[in-house]
Parts: sequence; structure tokens; C-alpha cells
Amino acid sequence: MEKIIRKIENLRILHSFMLNTIFFIIIAMLLVECEKTVIKNAQYAIAFQYSDIVEGFNAVKIWGNNSTYLLSETHSNLMQFYELLKWILPPSTYLLCLFVAGLIFYKKKIQQPLFLLTTAARKISENNLNFTIGYDRNDEMGLLCKAFEKMRSALESNNREMWHQMNERKKLNAAFSHDLRTPLTVIEGHLGILQKYTPEGKLSAADVR
Repeated sequence: MEKIIRKIENLRILHSFMLNTIFFIIIAMLLVECEKTVIKNAQYAIAFQYSDIVEGFNAVKIWGNNSTYLLSETHSNLMQFYELLKWILPPSTYLLCLFVAGLIFYKKKIQQPLFLLTTAARKISENNLNFTIGYDRNDEMGLLCKAFEKMRSALESNNREMWHQMNERKKLNAAFSHDLRTPLTVIEGHLGILQKYTPEGKLSAADVR
């Protein structure tokens, strides 16, 4: 049973929609037949109240196009109401069942993956890649979620690689600056000595060399 349920859950969206719709159309057909039976029984219940009054009782004589006996005003109104229900209930039942079918289809196949994808898109736009998209289905929405998760993972890997390269570049620049600064410091020291003592004649040409 669990395998069957799992197989139904992994049906393609179109197949799932068709199966869901057919199932609820069959339910609607059964409900309509039940409604017709209930209405007919209610009409017969009214008609049989006149069985002792109408000679040679037949429901057709007091109910329908060929009726030969007038019902009371209350019963006549009820009969008309039941006839109206015969026309209103079937399309209303089908519409209601189709609406429920669409609602269940949306809840089962669309709502959760759509929420996951919109949430993931919002987090990515906020530069937040520290999450995962988990939707374990093999239908179109499941494949879309897996593709989105693959994209998120690739972006996260690229960001990590970029940060690693930036850190390596900073270390390299720091090392280069240090190596460059050391000989410059020595040159600046020598230049300071020359500027200080050469004009005073404390350094000879040989000392400068």
C-alpha cells in the first residue's frame, strides 16, 4: 500500500491532475445519483399522502405533466422546489467536486514546492546560501527543486572559492608589502644618515662608498 501511495505521489503533474479530476468526477456522478434518489423519494412521499384520496391512485395522477389532482399549496410548493433542485444540484455538485479536486491538487502537488522555491529565491537575493531545499518527489516540481538546490550548492561553492582566493590574495599582498618594505626601510635609513652627516663633513667619500 505504501508503494502505491508513493507511486501516486511521484506521478507527473499532468497525470496526477487527470487522475485527481477523474476521481472527483466519479464522486460527483455518485453524489448526483444519490441526490436524484433522495429528491424522487421526497416527491413520492408527498404523492403517497394522497393515496387514500385519489381514486385509482397513481403518483402520475397527482405529480407531473399529466396530473389530474391538484395538490395543496404547501405540497405544490415543495414539489416545485424539488423539481428546481433537480436542475440546480447536479451542476453545483460537479462544480463543487471540481473545485475540491483543484484545491487538493494544489495542496498536494504545488503548494509546498512553490513555498520552498520562493523562500529559497528570497534567501539567495539576501546573499544567504546557508540552507538546503528538501523536496523528495520525482515529479516536475521535485525535479525543479533538485535543480534549484544544485544551483544553490554551486553558488555556495563558488562563493567559498572566491573568499578563499581573496584571502590568499590578501596574504600574498601582505607578504609582498613586507618584503618590499624591508629594503625600502634600509634605503631610507642610509639616506637619512647621508643627509645628516654629509653636509657636516663627518663622512668622507670613502665612507659614502
